[in-house]
Amino acid sequence: MKRRLAAWAAGFGVAAGLLAQTITEFPVPSGASPFDLTAGPDGNLWFTEASGNRIGRVTPQGVITEFTIPTAGSFPGGITAGPDGNLWFCANGSNRIVRVTPGGVFTEFPIPNGFPAGGPSSITVGPDGALWFTETDGSVSGRIRRVTTSGQFTLFPGPNPSQAPHQIVAGPDGNLWYSMPISGKVGRVTTAGVVTEFPLASPTADALALAAGQDGAVWIAEHLVTGNKLGRIAPDGTMTELSMPAIHSSMFGLTTGPDGALWFTETESGRIGRMSTAGAVTDFAIPTAASSPFAIKAGPDGALWFAEIDARKIGRLVLAPFACASDENTLCLSSSRFRVKADWRSPTASGVAHAIGLTGDTGYFWFFDAGNVEAIVKVLNACALNSRFWVFASGLTNVEVTLRVTDTHNGITKTYVNSINTAFQPVQDTAAFATCP
Repeated sequence: MKRRLAAWAAGFGVAAGLLAQTITEFPVPSGASPFDLTAGPDGNLWFTEASGNRIGRVTPQGVITEFTIPTAGSFPGGITAGPDGNLWFCANGSNRIVRVTPGGVFTEFPIPNGFPAGGPSSITVGPDGALWFTETDGSVSGRIRRVTTSGQFTLFPGPNPSQAPHQIVAGPDGNLWYSMPISGKVGRVTTAGVVTEFPLASPTADALALAAGQDGAVWIAEHLVTGNKLGRIAPDGTMTELSMPAIHSSMFGLTTGPDGALWFTETESGRIGRMSTAGAVTDFAIPTAASSPFAIKAGPDGALWFAEIDARKIGRLVLAPFACASDENTLCLSSSRFRVKADWRSPTASGVAHAIGLTGDTGYFWFFDAGNVEAIVKVLNACALNSRFWVFASGLTNVEVTLRVTDTHNGITKTYVNSINTAFQPVQDTAAFATCP
């Protein structure tokens, strides 16, 4: 891992325009400013309109539908796709957590004993199948809460975060991680509610955004007066920072793309940035000037979608196909069209799986020892049979396995998860990719 970080650091610099890309912008019909967004369970993107008191849905083709929240002045903020097939968002103005179905039906859950002058801000799905959210008092204090899909809230006895928490994400380590922009720290909370805080390597930095990386770490978009950095915190709390001298803007949005790279918004400069797993940094200008891109997320169509606050638009960025390159963690299957990677987690450890190719369509992964095969994967071209690419997988393990198969022609990714302490369940997905030819 130290060698990989060194390679990333050595590659830091901006190489604008080296990747072919297309950015398309879709105006919000009501003219409201979009704030946060998420990939929905229905194959669309969903976004909040803090100033418009609405939730928006945008199809991969850019058709936007808006739904008015029943309670006026809700000021919706963070939004996520829930484990129940619905969307969940924070209503900061009304002190509620709200569920909305893909059909636009709202159910509002008042937060018991909420802060009178504050409210919830960010929300994510935890490894326990519940929703976790940050809550602030409107000033410098706050706490982390949990709500089930039936609307049952849990307030843990503490300790609470030392400063107001902002964004919260589910980490690859089975915990929740949150940012504290004014404290120079990030925090971790277990599903039992135990809070641990970690100072950033640069104590004067503001942690603006978080993202779970495919390397098993949590990444942090940091802003300093002297420049921007990307921070990386390993599950054991080890912190590393990489300077980004060519990025002259706050990075308020951060996500992992279907290509495994980190993507971020450059809010003041109106650009979208990308850091590859090899450390190459590229950024792209948004067509609308002064658009103020904020949140950014990967969509179900393999594109990157972002909210433009000042332009009042939803943006979509599509890159040209990425060639698959085999390495110690990557299989390239079915004529090297499909990139296959895997992560694993046991009760005591986690990591990125090691890849070994067998044939043009088949390969396997090992986790703990090169002589111990853990999972076998096959991707077949069945376009002549049912106009699909098929994915098959089997395993010889009961640890948690997350298998990601990406069509490099369009960036579309299918993810298969085997739960921890469960014998690996066979994958026989004969409808996996409707992306022929």
